[in-house]
This record gives sequence, C-alpha cells and structure tokens, in this order.
Amino acid sequence: MTVLAVAPLQIGAYVLAAILVPFGIFMLWGGRDFTPPPLDDELHPPPPPRTRLHAFRATLTRATRTAFGLCSLITAWHAIAWTHPKVHLLHVPLDRWWVLALGVLIAVWSSLAMDRHFK
Repeated sequence: MTVLAVAPLQIGAYVLAAILVPFGIFMLWGGRDFTPPPLDDELHPPPPPRTRLHAFRATLTRATRTAFGLCSLITAWHAIAWTHPKVHLLHVPLDRWWVLALGVLIAVWSSLAMDRHFK
C-alpha cells in the first residue's frame, strides 16, 4: 500500500476551493430576484437577514452577485487545476496567474463600483 504525499500547497488549494465554491453558489443561489418579501397583513416588516453574509448579499444587485459567484467558482477551479500537474484540466497556465487575478479583480471591482455609483 502506497501513501500519497500531499504538498502543503495542494492542501491550501483544497481549503481555498472549499471556501470559494460554497460562497460562489451562495451568491448565485436564489434565482433572478432577491426582492424583500412584502409586509404581512399586520404591516410587520420582513425579518432581518440571518447572517452578515445574507445582509451583504442583500445590498448587491443581481449583476454584482453574479460577478462574485462566477469569479469565486472560476478561482476555485483554477486553484484545484494548478495543483494537479498530471491531470490536464482546462486552466490558465500557472505562469499567467496574474492574468486570472487581474480579470477577477477588475470584474468584482467594476461591478461593485457600478452598484455604488448607480444606486
């Protein structure tokens, strides 16, 4: 029985992906609209958000939530793909990591800037 050696970088990529994938799904989850529920018959306001992450998501537009979700899923995919050199997965070459990081940064920043500017 052979024991597979796992590098600390590979473990870090798994941890990063384990955080980014649920966050990306959470940001994409919910369909097209996150409008708050209307007041009930007694004119009580809707309940407050359950967590700070729910409150943060409620402040974003659909386009920004989509940008956050897709960018986190793409980053998680590349983190896993870069740590498996023997498996030829579709990914940006590792020496061009900065292109991926710049693209993610521009997508998220520009979407947040448009949210704040046009709200």
